[in-house]
Amino acid sequence: MNSRILGAALTMFALMAAAHADAIFQSGQNISNFVSVVGTSGETGMTINGATNKTPSVPIRFTSPQSMVGGSGAASIDAPTGTFLSSVTISAPGFSFDSIEFNATTLSSSGVLMISVLMTNGQTFTCPLSTCAFSNVNGNNRYTVFTANGERILDVTISSIGGSGTGFKELSQVRFNGSAGGFEPIPEPGTLGLLGTGLISLAGITRRKLKLGVLGRS
Repeated sequence: MNSRILGAALTMFALMAAAHADAIFQSGQNISNFVSVVGTSGETGMTINGATNKTPSVPIRFTSPQSMVGGSGAASIDAPTGTFLSSVTISAPGFSFDSIEFNATTLSSSGVLMISVLMTNGQTFTCPLSTCAFSNVNGNNRYTVFTANGERILDVTISSIGGSGTGFKELSQVRFNGSAGGFEPIPEPGTLGLLGTGLISLAGITRRKLKLGVLGRS
């Protein structure tokens, strides 16, 4: 009986550990209580750093395989004159987040972009083209990404699927959930290791207790 209970408990734990996470994609700007990104003005390069505009401030990083130009105000990331950005990844170094919204403007052509989301559990989600149409070539393409099932986001990438020389001119109005659950520090590897060791030790103690119980009834 006890061995069956242990087996069921271990199975349940495995299922919980592998719980499916989801990224929910919505057109428009849908975060009501938000923080914006500032501090990118005057920055150039393949990495541009900013920060959220409310205390406590959280670092925000933009990375790309191409050179970018940091805009002013509510941070914008621009392509150098006469070019398009093919890919930009947005992250919060040292933190995870539960939602993000942004605006990709002035596309090289309709339907040229896609959104990919990397979760803290290693899963990656890509927005279906039927949802993320990115069809407004000369204007706004606002999108929001939420999470479900308690999962957290590590980074979001907006990239071109149209080949070399395609993409967008500007990434602006980058916003995150401004509530208490918006950002969470990512546990350091040492902390995760201690947690894993504790769980393994607990499982070993449980097995020994069950084994001794079975022997005692023999």
